[in-house]
Amino acid sequence: LSFVWQQDTLFVGQFDQISWGKPASGKLEFQQLIGARVNAVAVDNQQKVWLGADNGVWHFDVKSNSFVQDNNILTKAGISSLNVRDIELLPNGLIAFGLWSDGVYIYNPKTTEGFRILSDLAAKLTGDAIQDLTMLGDSLWIAARLSGVYRYDLVLNQLHEIQQQVPQLSLGALCLAKGPKQSLLICSGDGLLRYQPESNEIIHYGTADGLPDSHLLSAFTDPNERIWVTSPRGISVLPENQQMFVTFTQADGLSSSEAMYKAIGSVGSMLYVGTAIGVNQIDTSKVTFNSAPPNIEITDVLVNQQPLDLTLAYKNAQEL
Repeated sequence: LSFVWQQDTLFVGQFDQISWGKPASGKLEFQQLIGARVNAVAVDNQQKVWLGADNGVWHFDVKSNSFVQDNNILTKAGISSLNVRDIELLPNGLIAFGLWSDGVYIYNPKTTEGFRILSDLAAKLTGDAIQDLTMLGDSLWIAARLSGVYRYDLVLNQLHEIQQQVPQLSLGALCLAKGPKQSLLICSGDGLLRYQPESNEIIHYGTADGLPDSHLLSAFTDPNERIWVTSPRGISVLPENQQMFVTFTQADGLSSSEAMYKAIGSVGSMLYVGTAIGVNQIDTSKVTFNSAPPNIEITDVLVNQQPLDLTLAYKNAQEL
């Protein structure tokens, strides 16, 4: 499940189709079979909608109100594998396509040309693949499932293996997201890492910090700079000025506690999270947390299921 907003229209990618429409009407009016899993949906600066699917690249044609397959983008560059796992829009109008085991293809829609990076990823380490892409600063950050995190400098056109500088980032990465104060959030195999590129500082969050699971599916930072993460066991948020995550599940109103991979996004203060059953809407401006410590009182003590006379117990304690 993947989704994106284009103005007031929501596009939702599913197992073998794409659906879109205006949720205000109560349903998504249009559906189209894609014939493969839709992994990513993105809207460029020209308001053009792009799909990345297991069978290649698609774009939305306004005239026909339908998606058109556009694999010439890849085949023209000599790319035979059409498994597009991610799409990241770059600030200079370029588009980065994550191609799983075939690296990353950076495409210029104006010139219809492009170039590849990390094309030998799987050849160097069997089973390695591109998991996620995200922009932070002047760089494209790349998550590889086995070899960790890479940074591609778009100004200098240079690839940096960050895991060589910061060994903690060499354990594999499942997802990336922009974090508070220009940090990078990384879903590792052991919880969440918050990485500060300027200082190479890393903060680790795991189950001891309130996360319900070490296997995370997505991360997100809301307008209040609160960190949200999803897992197979719910949606968790780190409240401001606190060190412990708070988790919401189906018992709190979610359609399902099982979140879907990378299915998270926002429009203003509204957070949208995809689960195994559907898309959930959360108004983050109304999510509050009680940080006041509770008053603890002992109201009763039972011994052998019988109430204990606290007055007598206090008297005996004083005599001791």
